[in-house]
Amino acid sequence: MSLPRPIIVVTGANSGVGYGICRRFLQQFSQPTPPDAKPQFLPLTSDGRADTTFAKTESYEGLTLILACRNEGRANTARQQLLQELDEYIHGEKRRPGYDGYAERFRDNLEVNIHLIDMSSLRTVFRFARELSQKYPYISHLICNAGGAVFEGIDWLAALGQLIRHPIIGVTVTEFKIQQKGVVGPDGLGLVWQSNVFSHYVLSHLLEPLFAAYADRSGQPGRVLWTSSLEASPTTFNRGDLQCIKTDQAYEATKYQIDLLASELHRRTLEATKPSVIRHIIVHPGISHSDLTKALIGAALEYAKLAFFYVVRFFGSRNHTIEITTAAISATHLCLISLLFIPNMLTKFTHARFADRSRPPTLLEDSQYTHDLYRTGRRTMANCEAAEAKGKPSAIKFSAEADRLGNARVGVYSVIDYKEHEEDAKYLADMCEELYHTYQKLEGAGRLDQFSEFASVWGTEMTNGTTLSENDSRALEKPE
Repeated sequence: MSLPRPIIVVTGANSGVGYGICRRFLQQFSQPTPPDAKPQFLPLTSDGRADTTFAKTESYEGLTLILACRNEGRANTARQQLLQELDEYIHGEKRRPGYDGYAERFRDNLEVNIHLIDMSSLRTVFRFARELSQKYPYISHLICNAGGAVFEGIDWLAALGQLIRHPIIGVTVTEFKIQQKGVVGPDGLGLVWQSNVFSHYVLSHLLEPLFAAYADRSGQPGRVLWTSSLEASPTTFNRGDLQCIKTDQAYEATKYQIDLLASELHRRTLEATKPSVIRHIIVHPGISHSDLTKALIGAALEYAKLAFFYVVRFFGSRNHTIEITTAAISATHLCLISLLFIPNMLTKFTHARFADRSRPPTLLEDSQYTHDLYRTGRRTMANCEAAEAKGKPSAIKFSAEADRLGNARVGVYSVIDYKEHEEDAKYLADMCEELYHTYQKLEGAGRLDQFSEFASVWGTEMTNGTTLSENDSRALEKPE
């Protein structure tokens, strides 16, 4: 069965990594064989060698790319710039000897559309999903990229200490950004949590019929890519603060919730009695450069930071992708690669760059560099190896990486401390499902004005081990 034309949604597409993902998609699809569709992970044979029997790489002469953005003006600017960059690329290709016109055919069959969505407003999330269901026959991919944090400044003393003790870790997994606590959005939910986690959960739910339509046409599930971060921190998880309002590390906490939630959703699809129409995948962009911190540290230090990024990459940091197009490779590769070459066990696969070795390292062995960024990284590796020895798939996340010269590649490692938080992952998924259905009930009853009050207590543990949201949602089953 040939695959239908991809229809890809990218949230937060007008700037930063989201823009880089869109740019990289256009670069990839304008080539007959997209380089990012070639396997980067190879299964190991019984004698420990890499299996280089590749599946056929699909090619597409068309694409519908949906820029899901909050600001229409910025979205239009991004769209114009993306198309201008593509036209410049095609102009260069036409002068290349042997050019076959493929890029021009792709350009003729390309749609780049804008639909507005604000991840801090569930009303716009529902409106966005309705718009897509009315306009498109299916959705093949959703890249959950939008989000952010509320930064206030830098703890300069802590920054100096971390950079002196661990200079590479200090510019990879930072511990000195000051974030504002207690920020609540217009829906009454924690602003950072809703923007980074819950609204994307709701959106993936609402688009499920469109993913099902894609599965019917293609014979394979649609893909939901959750954008995590190297800074996702297991120490920030708190069942009594699921909205990440009480913590002063809301960004790190929400990114770790993404790790837990997406891993649990993937586990449930694997154990489902019928084939799922969605495959959930965790990706992150590595450490890319943007102007996000310029307001915090000033232009001079911003340039110094960028220079230091290049220095640490030259000395071996694979995580400093720096350029947004390089940072996008984890998302584009995991969208384009055959599902057969997406590993779910780190001990059973190797990286394609080791294919010529007689005894290539496993993905788990190769991931030690990244695991060592974390205090419990080695423990996580041991837990992963023990679980896979019993045939249990790992909770893994795919990372954008770069070599010393900036050549992009995709890495993979296990979710830090997933074994210790496996029950938390189930709890979080159940709670998100409950909140989603509660909002639906209120909307259907015309009582959305009550959601903010309900949201203010959702996820707060009571002394008897239940939650306020459980009791309140039962009361909502019979609207007045």
